[in-house]
Amino acid sequence: HIGVDGQSLTDLLNRYVFNYSGSPLKNLTASIAGGHLVLEGTMHKVIDIPFRMIAGVSTTKDGWMRIHPTKIEICNLNGEGLMKAFGITLQKVLTKLPPGVRVEKNDMLLDPLAILPPPKIEGHLGAVSIEGDELVQIFDDGRGIPPLQPPDTAAKNFMYFQHGTLRIGKLFMVSADMLVIDTDPRDPFDFYIDHYNQQLVAGYDRNRTDYGLTVYMRDASDVGKPPRPGERLAP
Repeated sequence: HIGVDGQSLTDLLNRYVFNYSGSPLKNLTASIAGGHLVLEGTMHKVIDIPFRMIAGVSTTKDGWMRIHPTKIEICNLNGEGLMKAFGITLQKVLTKLPPGVRVEKNDMLLDPLAILPPPKIEGHLGAVSIEGDELVQIFDDGRGIPPLQPPDTAAKNFMYFQHGTLRIGKLFMVSADMLVIDTDPRDPFDFYIDHYNQQLVAGYDRNRTDYGLTVYMRDASDVGKPPRPGERLAP
């Protein structure tokens, strides 16, 4: 289960997905309102055209996310009426799309893992919905594997890796069993994959009696700063 709020989706779309020369979309803003996804920005087709789209979300059989507009405004006018009058669709307007993005008539389809920056992640999107102020995606390969049970049930902000193989620098963990816990659970766990080693060095780890590994890691934004009052530090 992955929940993405409007600001995170805005950052992803602007900084990575549509951040290239010739992009048909720019200056995008995503938000969640009234159980719908709201996208605002500029479409480029000869000239820049401001737009606002209110859409529902669903999944396709091949695991893509379908964004289906229920209302489109172009230059503060009825976008659907304008496009119908001129015999055009978003599919004709939005060309030169990046990998992981395609358009069918007025529906935008996203491959939710292909649009992410490295490292590459594989999986199948089984369901998507709007819950509160988040776009929630559920990835499921259909095997019905029960939820993981972390060894420390009191941990609040954490990542738990079980089974499979992990390579972390010179450490190679086969049949992985590693729990990574935020040293300061009072704010979200700030994990930065490009600088994870600095976070490891700033924290500490403990081997468990079952041969698993528990790692206590500082937030990326706290590395190099004095410990916060109440932050968990090495004994």
